[in-house]
Amino acid sequence: MKNGRDGKTGKTSAEVLRWLPVGVLVLVAISHFTLVRSAELSPWKGAGFGMFSTTDGGRSRHFHVFALAADGRAELKIPAKLFDLMERTRELPTGNRMERLALAMTEYAPANARAIRVELWRTEFDPETMKPAARLRRAVELEIR
Repeated sequence: MKNGRDGKTGKTSAEVLRWLPVGVLVLVAISHFTLVRSAELSPWKGAGFGMFSTTDGGRSRHFHVFALAADGRAELKIPAKLFDLMERTRELPTGNRMERLALAMTEYAPANARAIRVELWRTEFDPETMKPAARLRRAVELEIR
């Protein structure tokens, strides 16, 4: 560089640095939209792009946890001490987080349970009638050893 200019493009370092925040913002937006579409990231989390254009946030997502046994299944209540893990999993329900929640719930399973099933449901609204309906978004089943 000569006098702060790049010999190939003629751009000064200051000109390049001026566009750096814009580039970072674009990268954050792209990663946010990608995670919303591919990994069920809540639009209300991450960078928050699109958060006011959707009801997919907060309490519109809920869990059902079941202890599975040979004689049926029983729904388990998620204890307060797992609240932080549950919230993080609700916001970004990756397979790893879902499995960690299932593993943590094995402590609360009855003795005859063979597996724990964690389901993440989302409340959606019919665009014409506005009638709410729950839809299964993700589920994981973890065998108890």
